[in-house]
Amino acid sequence: MKNIKNTVILLIITAITAFFTTTGCFKQPDEPNIDIDSIIPKGQVYTLQTLIDSIAIFGALPYTFDSVSIYATVTMDEKNGNLYKQLYVQDATHAIRLIFTESTGFAVGDSIRVYLKGKTLVDNHGSYEIQTLQPDSSVVVLATERFITPEKVTLKELKGDSKLVEVIDVEFSDFDIGDTWADTTRTVSAVNHTLIDDDCNTVLVRTSSYATFAGRTLPKGKGSMVAIAGIYGSDIQLWNRSLSETKMNDPRHDGSNGEELITLLKEGFDAGQGDFTAHDVFGDQTWEWSAQYSCMVMSGRGGSTNYNNEDWLISPALDMRNLTNIGLSFDHAGRYASPFENYFTLWVSDDYDGTNFETTTWKQLTIPNYMTGADFTFFHSCKIDMAEFAGKQNVRFAFKYVSTVSVTGTWEIRNVSVMGTK
Repeated sequence: MKNIKNTVILLIITAITAFFTTTGCFKQPDEPNIDIDSIIPKGQVYTLQTLIDSIAIFGALPYTFDSVSIYATVTMDEKNGNLYKQLYVQDATHAIRLIFTESTGFAVGDSIRVYLKGKTLVDNHGSYEIQTLQPDSSVVVLATERFITPEKVTLKELKGDSKLVEVIDVEFSDFDIGDTWADTTRTVSAVNHTLIDDDCNTVLVRTSSYATFAGRTLPKGKGSMVAIAGIYGSDIQLWNRSLSETKMNDPRHDGSNGEELITLLKEGFDAGQGDFTAHDVFGDQTWEWSAQYSCMVMSGRGGSTNYNNEDWLISPALDMRNLTNIGLSFDHAGRYASPFENYFTLWVSDDYDGTNFETTTWKQLTIPNYMTGADFTFFHSCKIDMAEFAGKQNVRFAFKYVSTVSVTGTWEIRNVSVMGTK
């Protein structure tokens, strides 16, 4: 790939070669007088603040620039494969994603000027980016190794503003334990995992299946990660910059180090309802698997009519003998039932055999974290303690849904996990 650095070096070598050819003796050559701005024009200079503030003036996006340049520093490059034909750059106040027509050789820490004439500013699902850039005719490298220090933030403080951050006091969810960063078969182009903190705040970590570390196992401990904080729709997404900047070796919030965790159940509902069974107490509606959203869904609404329903989604039997520190967690979304605690509940039993539902003793467990109900965004339940069932071998839990003709909500469940330690 050609860029302005290559051009400058080539001109210097050409000048030195010409001098020796004509004189045959050593003399310090004159430095070539190269006007970089004549190679890649500058035009009017915008800060990223000016560019983003001007969106209201531009009107509806996409917007194509006239003769304008921005100055910024590269905060994430393509070298580990987690980005392709992309860079993230940042100046003193703002950050943005740059999309190129071909792969680039720019590096983290490069201080650059980007000429934007004829290039397009778009809003890509909430994230501003500049498209159709060419590495050799749009970018001037002014200096190297001008590294930007990531801002330390908690999950609660995260913004999807494309800035470089160091997220602290986090761990991957129980459901993600044992997974790799991405799909090395590349059946899918990228994979999402969930980071969680002690207060059950979460954020997605998105990793390209072409990343050089795609096949590495996710860290099992707690710690910090340096990443770009992007956004897609309503979801903030972290793009890990490098494994060396992912330091998650401390004990998890439950005191374990992750290595001794044993998976009793892991069901994402990606391909069906797995070994869960649906039990209908009354009402014609029942739990169903959604291929579109990869989750189990229950609603008491049929057409435009609300119905009285009671429906249970029951887990397979779990053997909890010889285990301690047992916890259940899941992700759920829901709307149209308030308060959710009255209609969407969790129960557990150790005497259900698959046929004796009416005589089974069920105990209600508290779901620590419900969704807001503003939309169908999934929320993490937080870990639910099942320690009192340690030592038992026929433990099942169930999601109980209730609707009435006046209140008929929709409840969606995915990423169910039960973990314990020896």
